[in-house]
Amino acid sequence: MYVCWLTPQNHPHLGHAVAAIRFAMIRRYLEYSGYTVEFVENVTDIDDKIIVRSKALNVSPKELADKHFNEYIEAKKILSLPLPTHQPKVSEYVDEIKEYIDILVKKGCAYPTSDGDVYFDVSTKKDYGKLSGRKTDELRSGTRVSSKENKKNASDFALWKNDVTEGASWDSPWGKWRPGWHIECSVMCNSLLWPTIDIHWWGLDLLFPHHENEIAQCEAHNGQEYAKYWVHCGLLNVDWRKMSKSFGNFLTASEALEKYGKELILFVVLKHQYRSSIDFNDRLFLDSLNTLLELYTLIDGVLQSNQSEEIVDSEISKKMISEFEEAMNDDFNTSKALTVIFKYLDSYQDKNVLITIINIGQTLGLFSKEYSLSKIKRELLSFHQTSLGIQESITVDEIEEIIAARIEARETRDFKKSDELREKLAKFGLKVLDWTSKSSWQFKVSL
Repeated sequence: MYVCWLTPQNHPHLGHAVAAIRFAMIRRYLEYSGYTVEFVENVTDIDDKIIVRSKALNVSPKELADKHFNEYIEAKKILSLPLPTHQPKVSEYVDEIKEYIDILVKKGCAYPTSDGDVYFDVSTKKDYGKLSGRKTDELRSGTRVSSKENKKNASDFALWKNDVTEGASWDSPWGKWRPGWHIECSVMCNSLLWPTIDIHWWGLDLLFPHHENEIAQCEAHNGQEYAKYWVHCGLLNVDWRKMSKSFGNFLTASEALEKYGKELILFVVLKHQYRSSIDFNDRLFLDSLNTLLELYTLIDGVLQSNQSEEIVDSEISKKMISEFEEAMNDDFNTSKALTVIFKYLDSYQDKNVLITIINIGQTLGLFSKEYSLSKIKRELLSFHQTSLGIQESITVDEIEEIIAARIEARETRDFKKSDELREKLAKFGLKVLDWTSKSSWQFKVSL
């Protein structure tokens, strides 16, 4: 598997977290299914945006890229996402990129210009546009900055670019310039994996021109199919608009984790099949509070007893696993896979069911072993109170004390005190659930 990944010109954001969760889910399920997965996740540490921002901040491109790359690694650790097999940086593959470009030039698929740029000649790839379905006369330049007038065709794209930025340019037969955007992925993928890989992916926004141009380069260079499967994730909006600082809806990964908590983010992302777009807003997270609280309430005992790895051969477990695999084999349909968990919740008193729920959830990326019921309650409560704008906060321990006091009041038939305690919790947006022998609480979410 190869993914065109991070361009660390700024803090990693919520969109990076969502995509990384989806990458990890597919990888986990392939490994669950018995595959050995070699996963390459590249880092574009040489890029127009990095150079522009590093100049604005008066730091070197490398210093800027390394800083934000390390922030991303930290966010992955917090989300319990596995590191890739390889995580190459463009700056580490400049020699290989020059050699690759030289081969394309010698094959007649690319050409240098008098300015020192090198372009891929799209007219030499007769099936160019086959992934996106665009015709050549509909295509525009795939460069990240403005197009130049020294190209043979308007849709030709840069392999080597005229730029003498200190710390981001190298000597070459064509001048002391730097790699273009698309060539990096072709070279790193070819260097670390094979001419034909199994799975290539990222978001729909890279379908054209980036992935289209990768295909052109790789197939011209290797003379064979580049990737067997192209996997494109749905896009992310926040509050019904594209996430942008100018819209005031930009969330870094660390801000999102601080606001919503790790498990809630994981759960909400997995409720959407990876091809679907997600509109992130507080309502989306609020709707999942009680569901996640109920799940952790049911599985916590088994999860904390380290028995989640047990394989119990029972008919109900076999049926659950079969339904889970059927859902995941349907293009990694995590939304459908989660319904398997909910379907069998009524049988939660069967320990085999709880163990199977945990195993299924952990394959998807849920139910982190470092989590407990008390921890998930604290995170969910923090977000709930923030969303309500409540000035006076309440802790989980205080809630449990009120619940205990209310149970005692009900047992002594002090219904006035029982009602007062219920109303006290209601002021914090909490609802009491009463059963014959016990009481519990959940979040009161307004429609």
